[in-house]
Formats: sequence, structure tokens, C-alpha cells
Amino acid sequence: MRLREQARQLARDKRAIAIIVGASILIAALASLLTPLRYEAQAQLYVSVSSESDATPADLDLAAELAKQKIKSYVFLVNSTELLERAIDRDGLSTTVGELSSRVRGWSPLDTVVMFVIVQDSDQQRAADIANGLASDLANTINDVVEKPEDGGAGRISVNVVETARAPAVPVAPNVPLNLGVGLLVGLVLGVVYSSVRAAIPSVRKAP
Repeated sequence: MRLREQARQLARDKRAIAIIVGASILIAALASLLTPLRYEAQAQLYVSVSSESDATPADLDLAAELAKQKIKSYVFLVNSTELLERAIDRDGLSTTVGELSSRVRGWSPLDTVVMFVIVQDSDQQRAADIANGLASDLANTINDVVEKPEDGGAGRISVNVVETARAPAVPVAPNVPLNLGVGLLVGLVLGVVYSSVRAAIPSVRKAP
């Protein structure tokens, strides 16, 4: 019986609920329009470990595991001060290391030997340029510094850029469909709350 009463109350307040939902969606739309566009570009790198020509399958498995372990620390080098300062100088960026770091991240899928340098920027081409520059610097730093043997020979670990970043066509922010969906959901919740409170007020007044 109570469900029927609530349904009738919602039907009576449908106009007010529609106004609330419409206002909520409008606010979400305005927020999307006022949010600066943000594009995301990513470059992909591959980590390999050299093996002897007569390496056994067990040796190859160990090499693959070594690469997976190494890559966990490599992703953090993307946000190193040295690499970010190079990016700022190379691309003539009017920003600080801290601000650029907030738009840059390294990521590697679990149990893989690939990693990504991901950059967000308000300009499509600049996002790609920064990602490519950082990816190249990261590979060089790992190959020539981090994994370089003390005797100056070739290291076992090799990192190479296998896919350069391209200028993205579609921004990742604002996410207009998501924002409008959230606005719709919030509006419906507020509308139901409004109707419930409105229905409860007469009951409160009538209570002794």
C-alpha cells in the first residue's frame, strides 16, 4: 500500500521533478562547457632482455621475469625531475616541473614487458610531442645510464620505443556523456527526495 502511495505522490510531483532533473542536467552541461579541453597522448615502449644464443627455455623465462620486475621501477622514472626539465626546455613549455608532472604518468599492464608514457595537455599536438620526447629520453636514460654496465659494455636490458604518440582527435575531458548522465541521476535522486519530503510535511503537521 505504501508503495502505491509513493507512486501516486511521485505522479503528482512529476512537474516539479522534471524541473529539478532539467536544472541538474543544465548545470552538468554548463560545467562541461566551462571545463577546459584536455587531450591525452601515449607512446609505447618495449623492454627486452638479451640472452645467450644457447639459452634454454628456462633461461628465457628468467629473462622475461627480469624484464617484468625491472619495468615496475621504470614507470616511475617518467616523472623524474631530470626528464621533465628536459621536456620543458625542449618543447618550450611555460610550466613548472610539478605542474607538468601532474599531467604525466607511466603505466605498464600487469605481467607484461610493455609500458606507456601518457601525457595530457590542452593542445593535441603538444600532448603527442611531450609524450614522444619523454619516451625517447626514458629509453635513453635506461639504456645508457640505469642499465649501463660499469665496464661500458652493452647491458642486458634494452628499452625501445615501439609506437610513437599521435595527436589525439577526441579530448578525454570533459566527458560530456558522463557528466550529463551524472546530472540526470542526481536530478532524479533530488526529485524523489523532494517528493518524499513534501509528502511527509502534512503528516508531520497532523501528528499530535
